[in-house]
Amino acid sequence: MMTAGSMALLVWLGGCGGAPGALLSIKSDKAAYIGTVPFEAPLFYQKGTEMVGPDAELAARIVASIKSALSEPGNDRDVTLRFITRSYATLIPALENGEAHFVLGVFGISESRKERVSFSTPYYTSQLGLAINPVLNDLRPELLKNVTIGVREATVVEEIVKQKFPSVKTAPFKAVDDGVLALRRGEIDALIDDRYMLAYSLDTVPGSKGLELVPGDVGQVECAVAVRKGDAELLKIVNDSIAKVQSEDLYAKWTAEHVGECLAQVEERHTVRMKQELGPRNIEIRVSKDANYNFDIYKMANLSFQLTNSKTGEKSRSSRIRFRRKVGSSSTTIIPGNYTLSLPKFGFNQKIDITKDDPDKVTFSIRLKTGGQIIFQKS
Repeated sequence: MMTAGSMALLVWLGGCGGAPGALLSIKSDKAAYIGTVPFEAPLFYQKGTEMVGPDAELAARIVASIKSALSEPGNDRDVTLRFITRSYATLIPALENGEAHFVLGVFGISESRKERVSFSTPYYTSQLGLAINPVLNDLRPELLKNVTIGVREATVVEEIVKQKFPSVKTAPFKAVDDGVLALRRGEIDALIDDRYMLAYSLDTVPGSKGLELVPGDVGQVECAVAVRKGDAELLKIVNDSIAKVQSEDLYAKWTAEHVGECLAQVEERHTVRMKQELGPRNIEIRVSKDANYNFDIYKMANLSFQLTNSKTGEKSRSSRIRFRRKVGSSSTTIIPGNYTLSLPKFGFNQKIDITKDDPDKVTFSIRLKTGGQIIFQKS
């Protein structure tokens, strides 16, 4: 005979006047079926026969909370966690047709997805990185025009790349590892995805040691748990579980355990190459004037040129201008890049470029010509 408490629980599980919620199905099945794509290492992936990673830890916490919610005094409910694997394109249909009770695994929030599912509070912000093959194409985010970019198919990452870089062609892959292999073979120009996931693949996929992760992010995706549209009861349990995990900073701790030094080590590849290719160049700046030009050039003595990196905004100064006879000379050391060379006291500004193909020593000559004309030469 059903008790009053059991009847109340059944009414609660069924929702308000609509189709039964996922909790009723979980209670009946004695299992929570979680739809996911198991190729998201190190955040969610299969190791042996188990699913591991921060998202797997979160899933276990949610299922434990569901079990607690379904249990009654003296009747501890048995709820087993079961992952069902799908493609990104079939995750939401699996949720809608009842194959999965909720969807989890670096699953991004988008406006189009909101129309079909209810999302939990975001628990992870995915920072998107750019992976390149520097031997074939040394790209930067600002250079992503008319190139082919690899993405995981049917993901929010793919949507963002198409929106942010409208001139690029996207090449969809089932998993990041597939994209890394294509990048290695030169079939795509770059690959965009979660920085942790990219770093893990660049570290573990055979033959990818020469591939790099470019510094900085090219976008971000808020990730959450998806439940069937309008399933308020299950959504509340999921949100309560996420709130507890966040209050204890557990997701960050789980991530650190699975990522380790992988991200830092992969990021170092780019830094090391830049130091090798873009080693500092010795710059000499010479100042002179026409003999009949009425200007006291010696007023520049002991002043310093300012060099401003156009990309980073970083400023540096040259040594003080010293004159030997009628030619002033100043020097500095800078890495290749685009700079503005200026002498503020005299309102002098000149754009200069130092490339990786320039020799170890580069000379810039400033010649003040009669009539106020300035001749600027690089040698």
